[in-house]
Amino acid sequence: MNNNCNDNYDRIKKKIEEERERCKYCYIQGPRGEKGERGERGPVTIKVGKVETIEPTLPAEVINTGTADDVILDFKIPKGVQGIEGKIGPQGIQGIKGEKGEVGPQGAKGERGERGPVTIKVGKVETIEPTLPAEVINTGTAEDVILDFKIPKGDKGEEGEMGPRGLPGEIGRTEHIAIDETETLEPGEEAQVMDTFEDWVHHLTFQIPKGEQGIQGPRGIQGPAGPPGTNFVSAYGIRYAMMDTQITLEQAIDTTIPLAETGVSLFTEYTNNGIKIKESGVYLISYLLCGATSEECSLTMSIKANDILQPASNPTTEFQAQIINCISGTTIISLQPDDIVTLNIKASMPVVMTFNGSTNAMLSVLKIH
Repeated sequence: MNNNCNDNYDRIKKKIEEERERCKYCYIQGPRGEKGERGERGPVTIKVGKVETIEPTLPAEVINTGTADDVILDFKIPKGVQGIEGKIGPQGIQGIKGEKGEVGPQGAKGERGERGPVTIKVGKVETIEPTLPAEVINTGTAEDVILDFKIPKGDKGEEGEMGPRGLPGEIGRTEHIAIDETETLEPGEEAQVMDTFEDWVHHLTFQIPKGEQGIQGPRGIQGPAGPPGTNFVSAYGIRYAMMDTQITLEQAIDTTIPLAETGVSLFTEYTNNGIKIKESGVYLISYLLCGATSEECSLTMSIKANDILQPASNPTTEFQAQIINCISGTTIISLQPDDIVTLNIKASMPVVMTFNGSTNAMLSVLKIH
């Protein structure tokens, strides 16, 4: 008697699984059946028509809006329900810059704007304290605008450094006035002043009518007899320079100014660069000097008679380098016959003095008593 029983359950289960994996499908081939009936004709064309998104609660639909042969399918697809907002994703890599799009069509014409101001003018501009706010106020109307500005001033800045010294400027010319003649006209004639301009000097000639004879007044009372008088004799003279050369001045040493030109004279003589007195008396002395020095210095003028300094005739003036300055003045001194009056100058340091060709130096004497 054969015993086909196997009590090894695990081995049997494994065998069954192996066969199942090896033979997944099992079929039995039967006899061939009869030929079926001809099916209905299918559509010739199938096209997609409209696709419409509908509310999430409505059912999806596919409708044939064509024919059985030429199918046109319209789809109604419900949109999904709004989902929960997701977390922000990481920053993506910047994409390549796209090409510039075409210019869009011109938009419709906008509505007419409100009328703007006809005129706009600036009114007052006021500087206010640095702590106050700036203001712009319209003191006019909406059509004629007048703007007043209030601008705070800035804080005071630090003092800047001294700039470089500028280049020497050109020596300028100064015009001068000389009175040449005074003529007395008959009463009733028109007064005239004639100006002749030559070498930077205005030469003036005056024509002045004398007054008409007045009515004779009553005779005065006889006065007491005066002391015996002396005959007054006038005397005058003038010398001047119109040079465009230069002179060298030593430090603290008087230099006589060359006065090559001479004017009218009476009872005076011109000797070297001085004026020689012929009549004793009290004289009004006038003097002038204009020029530029090569360096910044002090210049002191002086009037001398026989090389002796005269009182109140030595003014000192500061001169800047290459800039024309002038010294002038008057004094009253007593002079005797044969006294020689000269115009002198001395500098605080060695310098060269230049002149511009106009009347740049003058010395005159006029007896007044």
